[in-house]
Amino acid sequence: MPNGPQYPRGWCLPCVILLLLLAAPCLAFDANSFRLSTFGTLSLSHVEPDDLLPRYGYDCPENYEGRTTWKTHSLLGLQIDNQLSSTVNATVQLILKERAENSLSHSVEWAFLRWTPTNDLAIRLGRLSPDYYMLADYRDISFAYLWHHLPTEFYGPALVHNFNGLDISYTFRLTNGNLTARLFGGNSKPQLAASDGSAMTLDMKYLYGASLNFENDSWRLFAGFSRVKNNSELDSTAPLLAALDDPNVNSIWPQSASLSHKALFNESHLAFYSLGISYDHNNWLIQGEVGHLHFGWKPLASTYNAYLSIARRFASYTPYIVFAMIEPSGDTQTVTPPPSGYGLEPLYNRTYALFHSYNSDHKTISLGLRKNIHTNLALKVQWDHTWIEDDGSGLYFVETDERPVPSSTVDVFSLSLSWVFGL
Repeated sequence: MPNGPQYPRGWCLPCVILLLLLAAPCLAFDANSFRLSTFGTLSLSHVEPDDLLPRYGYDCPENYEGRTTWKTHSLLGLQIDNQLSSTVNATVQLILKERAENSLSHSVEWAFLRWTPTNDLAIRLGRLSPDYYMLADYRDISFAYLWHHLPTEFYGPALVHNFNGLDISYTFRLTNGNLTARLFGGNSKPQLAASDGSAMTLDMKYLYGASLNFENDSWRLFAGFSRVKNNSELDSTAPLLAALDDPNVNSIWPQSASLSHKALFNESHLAFYSLGISYDHNNWLIQGEVGHLHFGWKPLASTYNAYLSIARRFASYTPYIVFAMIEPSGDTQTVTPPPSGYGLEPLYNRTYALFHSYNSDHKTISLGLRKNIHTNLALKVQWDHTWIEDDGSGLYFVETDERPVPSSTVDVFSLSLSWVFGL
C-alpha cells in the first residue's frame, strides 16, 4: 500500500497556530483583538568589481544580474496577531523574498502562541526568533532599523534565524528601567545556499540560549548567547570526503585522512556570544555590538565580530556612519600539498578550497542617509566600502578561480524604500 503524503517534521505546532489564526473571528473576544500588518523593502544594489558579490548571509542565493541586484534585500512581509483571551495571543509572520529554495516552511518566519499569566512573565511556544543578538526580532524589517541593511560582518554569519521550540521571559521593573531575562530552546532547520543556485536544509538539534536586556528611555544594554548541534551532513562534501578516505590516497598523502575527519559537518556545534549597547538621546543615535562566533566545523573558522554605528537626526533626515569587522579568532586549517607526480593536484585544490572558501576576514565602512518620508515610510541610500583580506571572502560569491583568493576591495551602492503598514 503506498505511503501517504510526507510532511516536514517540526511543522505540527506552527500549523496548529496558523489554524487558530484562521479561526480568529470566532475566537476573538472583541472586535479589536485581531490585527493585520504588512512590511516590506524594495531595494536596488550595485557592486564594484564584479568578481566578488556580497551575499549578506549563508542563506542568501546568488541573484545578481551582472553587478546589480534588486532581489537581495527586497521582500514582502505579512504579520497576523490575534488576542485569543486576556492572557493568550497568537502570532504568525510570513516573509516572501528571494531564496535558493522557496517553500511554505521557509516563508513562515514566526508562528507562536504567547501566554502572559502576569504582566511580567511571558511564555511563547511555536516558531520563534532566537534572542542572541539585539535585532533578532527585526532582522527582516528594514523600516525598524536605521541602515539599508544590517552590518554584514556581525549578522551575516548567523545561521539560525528561527527555531521551533519555546522561550520564557521575565521582566524586572527597576527604578531606572526594565530588565528582561529570557531562556529559549528547540530545534532549527536553516537553509544554506550554494553559488550554483542549489540549496540544502540543515537539521540542527538541541538549540538553547539565554539573554539579558535592559532598557530605559535612552539606553539599551544587551547580552546573549546560543548553542546548537548540527545533525546533518553536507551532501556537497560527500564525494570529496570519500576521496580523502581512500587508502591509496592516505598512503601517498598522510594528511588526507585527518582532513576528512575534520571536514565532517555532522555532530559539529555552533555557539554565538554577543554584547550590545545602544543610545538614543538628543537626536544622537549610537549603537554597537561585539560577538564571538564559535564553529566546531574546521572548514569554517571561528570569528570575532563587531560594529559601531553613529548617527544624528536632522528633522526627517538621519545621516549615519558604520564601522564593522569580522576576523578569524584562530589559525585556519593548514592543507599541506601532497607529493607531486601522483595526480592528486585536483584533489588538493578541492580540499584547499573547502578549508578556505568559507573563512571571513574583512572590514567595512558605510556611509548612509535615511529620509523618513512618512511615519511608516522611509527612503535609504548607503555606500559600503569593504577591505577583504587574503582568503577572507567567505561571505561573498567569488567569480574567480584564483586560489588563494587575493585581498581586494569592494564597493556597494544601495537604494531602498521600506515601509510598515497596519491594515
